[in-house]
Order: sequence, then structure tokens, then C-alpha cells
Amino acid sequence: MTHSVNFLEHLEQPSQQRTHKHRRVWLIVFSLLGSILFLAVLFFVLVCGQVLVAAFDGKDRLVAVQEAVVHQDFEQAQHELVVAQEDFDQAERGWQRLRWLRSFGWVGVQWEAVQTMIHAGNHLVTAAEDVVNFGAELMRLSGVTAEQLSSIRPDIGAESTYDQLSAKTKRALLQRLAGGAPDLSVTAAKIDVALAELDLLFTKDLATPLSTALKIMKDRVEPLANAVKTASVFASLIPAYAGLDHPVNLLVLFENNNELRPGGGFIGTFGVLQIQDGEIRSFVTKDVYALDDPADPQYEAMPPEPLRRYNASGDWFFRDSNWSPDFSVSARQALAIFEQENRVLPEEMRVQFGFPETFDGVIAFTPTFAAELLRLLGPVEMGGQIFTSENIAETLEYQVQFGFSKAGIPEPQRKDILVGLIEKVRYRFMNLPAKEWSKFLDVFSEAIQKKHMAFFHTDSEIQERLIHAGWAGNITPSDGDHLMVVDANLASLKSDPAVQRTIFYSIRPSSDGEYVAQVTIRYEHKGNFDWKTTRYRTYTRVYTPLGSRLLRASGMFIDDALKDPNRNPGSVDMGEELGFQVFGAFTSVEPGQTQELHFEYLLPSSIKEIIQKNQYHLKVYKQIGALSHALTLDLDFDKTLKHALPEEEMKEWNDDVYRLNTKLDQDRTFEVNF
Repeated sequence: MTHSVNFLEHLEQPSQQRTHKHRRVWLIVFSLLGSILFLAVLFFVLVCGQVLVAAFDGKDRLVAVQEAVVHQDFEQAQHELVVAQEDFDQAERGWQRLRWLRSFGWVGVQWEAVQTMIHAGNHLVTAAEDVVNFGAELMRLSGVTAEQLSSIRPDIGAESTYDQLSAKTKRALLQRLAGGAPDLSVTAAKIDVALAELDLLFTKDLATPLSTALKIMKDRVEPLANAVKTASVFASLIPAYAGLDHPVNLLVLFENNNELRPGGGFIGTFGVLQIQDGEIRSFVTKDVYALDDPADPQYEAMPPEPLRRYNASGDWFFRDSNWSPDFSVSARQALAIFEQENRVLPEEMRVQFGFPETFDGVIAFTPTFAAELLRLLGPVEMGGQIFTSENIAETLEYQVQFGFSKAGIPEPQRKDILVGLIEKVRYRFMNLPAKEWSKFLDVFSEAIQKKHMAFFHTDSEIQERLIHAGWAGNITPSDGDHLMVVDANLASLKSDPAVQRTIFYSIRPSSDGEYVAQVTIRYEHKGNFDWKTTRYRTYTRVYTPLGSRLLRASGMFIDDALKDPNRNPGSVDMGEELGFQVFGAFTSVEPGQTQELHFEYLLPSSIKEIIQKNQYHLKVYKQIGALSHALTLDLDFDKTLKHALPEEEMKEWNDDVYRLNTKLDQDRTFEVNF
């Protein structure tokens, strides 16, 4: 028996036949749509894969460029740049195939974000080309004649050291670096453009993988930006600090932040440095008392009241000159007092010291920077002691306080060990292989950023460059809210490392629509009484927006527990300084105990007006020389937050309060939008 293929169809009712036909039509439609969707997804995945591979290859090539530059292989660096550009161009072409996604809301946001990241990569390639070309030009020393070039080129190599370079080579390199400062500045600006593009993306609602990739990219770019900026500033300051045109005299302050002072740390040692054509002509270091003590009978200057009241200072000596938290103010004061004391020294001593009557600038650094420098250079042996990055501050302090007497060294010579140590570190540094110079830039940049080094120059134009670069340690009020807590260790030995600080800052709206701020500084003394640690005595100043009005304060004392066992409450000093409203008070804490100093004040109406415009900006300044403190913010605006940087933890979102726990290891800024 034979049948047609569709014989069953003819046995069905007409209505059933129509239903089956509809089903087959829809099946075909869905199959086609599924196939199209599958192909679209496959196309999307393939394109995304190609774009990601190309973009990551471009990123890897940029890392390879950095490595080649460090090893001064500029030919290889230029090759890597060509390949990196090809990778980003490929990523750009691939991503443009998906530009139709821009019309699909949230998906379009993701497309724009990737496009921006690719553009940022192109900016980085352009900036890297500038750096590589400039480096290659330095190697060729293009500003020198062919005859000079042939004579000095053999000096330069990845294993070369600064000390090995001839005087002619040093001068030629420094001149070319100085001449290239504008080019480096332009390169830094290009990198800033890339960073700005990436920063804008953090305000977008990005998918988690994309936001993670964005953070990785930004973390890669920021060190490059810092390095180029540092090199740019270095280059612009070479004539002023390297003595290309004439010798320069610099006052060097060794600021011991184990005994924290407003401008960095107690000035226990100072140096007089003379440089010409990049060569150190002389570097003499002295115990600060070698100047202060012989000047004492003839020198008179009224000290700041807290120094007189809590430190028993009859005169304002050089060792206490850094009373301002603005380093430019402290540096000027240090120069003024140094020059005054030097002028009143006995004639014989003044001739023996041979100090210059005037200086071109001031450089200050703390043991924290010295420790990081030793981490780079390696341990140094001096006087039977091994100085490392971990022990340099404590070991050196012990030697100059107690070790010298056990070794039979006269007290006036107790810091001779420091002189020898400085010379050995100087030798190590000057003989650092050229391939390691970039690592020194990293150490230097971090010291500037975290305020363990600062510069001042008497030439106003050069000082402006220092301020613009962030090297001057100056304090200028921000446009919005601002806060700075400044401690002054007064007669507490070297107790600061044992005292853990936490700064709490909160604001809240008052019933009449104003905003009330509260600052609490918690001092937790983790140490014990020993040769370098005692009860902590600090005169604390809080710098707030100009026009702030103190409402109440607590935690201040007339004196410490030894001198005032009844712990009678002290008072708050109020005034204006550096464009800030300042509240100051004395407090102290015994080893093993905790003490809190609290200030509550009404913020000026200017802050309220900014918040009414649905924005808020806070800058918290770090004190020069201070170690990293914990910082807790609890900012109640009585209006729902829309966006904030840095972001809160997710559990804190969608309310009226900005809460954040962070650390104050450098100046910090916080932005909130409503």
C-alpha cells in the first residue's frame, strides 16, 4: 500500500490542518530568529574577544616599553610602541563594528566605556613615544657637537653610575634635561588627559568585569603619570638646584619625625650643601646644638607661646624653627633664624664653620624617606653597626643618645657617626646603576606624595614651580570644606612611633539649617617608659574653614599627669593662620592609655551654600612627617547621596550619610553629589 508523504494531513479536519500550519510557520520563524540571535551573539563574542585580546596586548606592550626604557634599550622600546599602536588600532576597528550598541541604554554605556578606554590607550602610546624619543635623544645628547658626542657616549650605559660620568657628560646631560622640561610637561599633560578620561568612567554604571578592568588600567597609568611628572619637575629645577650657571647653597634639614613637629620633625641635625654643575662641592653636617648653644648668649627671639609654655623655650632657636605646618613658612623661618644665629657666633667659630651668609633654598626630609632610600641602596655598615631600612631611625637615635658614651666618644662628636653614614649613603647613591634610577624616582615621588620630603627656594618663580608640582609642602585652603590636624611633640622624647592616632570627622545639620562639624583625635599610647619613649605631650592645632565658630571642646589639659595630677582642664587657643580658622590645645596621654581631644564647631555659611547646590568637597591635609593615621568620616547631609568619590561600601549606599574608613597617608580629597 502506497501513500503520499502528507497522507495523514488529508485525514485531519481543516481546523486542525490550519493549526499545524501555524505551528510550522512559527517554528520556522523562531528557528530563523534563534539562528540570527545565535549568529549575533557569536559575532558579538568573537568581536569582543578580538578587541579584548588586542587591548590587553596593547597594555602588555606598554609594560614592555617601560621595561625597555628602564634598561635604556630605546630601539626595543620604539619597536614595542609600534606594535602597541597596532594593537590599539585593531581594538578600535573591532569595537567600531559594535557601535550600533550605543543606542541600547545600559549596553550603550558599556560600549562608550570600552571606547573611552581604547582612546586612553592611544593617548598613552602617544605619551610613551614622547618619553622614548626624549630618552633616546638624551642618549645621543643631541645638543652636543659630534666630537663631544663621540667622546662622552661610551660613558653611558645601563650599568653606568652617575659618579662614573665625566664632568663634561654630567653637564651635557643636565643641560639637555633642563632644556627638555617643557616637552616632559606636555607629555605629562597627555597622560593626565588619559587619566581624566578614565576617571570620568568611574561615575558610570559599569558592569563588574568592566569596572575591574578600568581599575587595573588606572592603577597601571598612575605610576607612569607620577614618574613623568616627577621627571618634568626635576628637569625644570635643574638650573636652580644643580648649579648649572653658578654654585648653589642649600640648607638641609634632617627632621626627626619620631619627635613630630608641625613642619615635619625636630631638627636635630642640619647640613650645608653646595652644588655646581651637578657635582657636590661640599656637604657639611652638624648637630643642631653646635649652632644653637654658642649663639645662645647673644641671640634673642620670642618663641611661639606654646613652645614657651609647654617646652620651656626661652628663645626661638633654629631647632624649633619649623613651627608652621606650611613648609614654605617654616623654611623661611629656619633660614632667618639660622642666618641670625650664624651672625652672632664668635668670630673664630664662624670662620671655622665657614657657613654661607645666605642660601638659595632649603631641603627637608625625615627618617621615613631615609629608610626607603636604604631599602633601595641596601644595608650600610658604620661604626660597627649595620643600618638597614628597618632599624636606621632607632639604631641611629640610640647611638647619638647613649652609644657614643659607651664607645668613649666625646659628646660634641656624638653625631660623627651620622656624618660617616651620610657619606656612605651618598657614595652608594652616586654609584647606583643607571638602570636603577627609575626606582629612585619611585622612592622620591612617594616621599613627596606622603610628605616625608619638601623643598623651598628663595627665588619666587622657582618657588611657584615647586608649589605647582606639589613639592613645596605648602598649605592652601580648598574651595570647599577642609581639615588639618597638626601635632607638636613637646618634651616627649622620641615617642611618636608608639602613639597610634585616629582622626574622626563628622558633620550634621543643625535645627536652624546650619552644619555642625566635630573633630575627634584619639591618641592610643602603645609604648612603655624607656630610653626613647615617655608620656606623650602634644600641642594640637586643628585647621578648619575660615569663619568656623567653636561651640565646645574637651580633652585638653593644663599640663601632663606628672605636673598636674588633678588633670585640670586646659583652654583652647583660637586664631587665623594661612587662611584657616585654627583651634589649638594641649593634651597628654600616659603609656598604655588612650586620650581623646574633641572640637565641635559651626561651619561657615559658605559650606552650607555649597551643599545647597547639591555638592560637597572635603580636603583633609596630612601633616608633614606624620606617619599614616586612620581617618573615619561620618558626614550627614540630610539629603540622599547620588554619587561619591571615593565610594562607600555598598552596604552604606542609598541614605543621607557618607561613611568611610580610610587612612591619611597623604592629602586626601572627597567629593559628594546629591
